[in-house]
Amino acid sequence: MVYVIALLALLPVLIYYHPFSPTAIFLNIAFLIVPAAIITSIGIQLEWRAKQRNVTAERERERLLYMTQILRAQETERHRIAQELHDDTTQTLMVVASSARSLLSNKTLEISSAVREHLEWTRDTALRLAEDMRRLSLDLRPSILDTMGLLPALNWLVNSVTSGHNIDVQLVVSGEIRKLKPEDDITIFRVVQESLNNVRQHSGATNVCVRVKYTAGLLKLSIRDNGVGFTLPKSMTSYSSKGNLGLIGMQQRAQSLGGTLNIHSHKGKGTSISTELPI
Repeated sequence: MVYVIALLALLPVLIYYHPFSPTAIFLNIAFLIVPAAIITSIGIQLEWRAKQRNVTAERERERLLYMTQILRAQETERHRIAQELHDDTTQTLMVVASSARSLLSNKTLEISSAVREHLEWTRDTALRLAEDMRRLSLDLRPSILDTMGLLPALNWLVNSVTSGHNIDVQLVVSGEIRKLKPEDDITIFRVVQESLNNVRQHSGATNVCVRVKYTAGLLKLSIRDNGVGFTLPKSMTSYSSKGNLGLIGMQQRAQSLGGTLNIHSHKGKGTSISTELPI
């Protein structure tokens, strides 16, 4: 509007200096309009880009909310299945093993060698399956995470990887330890669990260091190994097309709590995964 008013104010001056030259007046007005047209087009483009950014940000918020709901539902289902495996399946198998053991130890029964062999097989198989169910239940949702909290659960996880897979895993905790919300505990535990699964299956590492650092407003977590490393893709989304959803899942978990996750790896130089979560 200011530009148009200024143009109208200049119009008498143009006519005064070119009273009999419509072409000259037209050219002067055109030269004055060109900057206004450029500014207008730039303004329209900037406004369009701002709207696109708002739309993209809104879609990202919706995606994060959707992913958060999926992760919560997943954890609820994990907890339910783990509880059923522990309370129903494992207990039933223990009852079967106990019954077979009672029959074997009963001196009043005359049991043939073939039947005794079958009872021993039933007892051993039931005990082995009960142990497998217990381990599966712990992998799905370790009860220690709900009853004792994050750090005891991480200690259990580190010790299980160290003893079961011949990998030296160290847990280092620093800062003022604080009690976190349950969803924070679950997220941190799952990130460490998935990282150690990747180390165990793919890295060939012999040494892993898990660091947990409490600061004023952040919890900083890092997992570093001395494995073979790998070449990082240009974007994390390329993992989803290959079916490698572990790293994608860790990133989604961190983002669902407003945190970040970074991966650094080079072939022959190991891998480092770090995340920061607001607390």
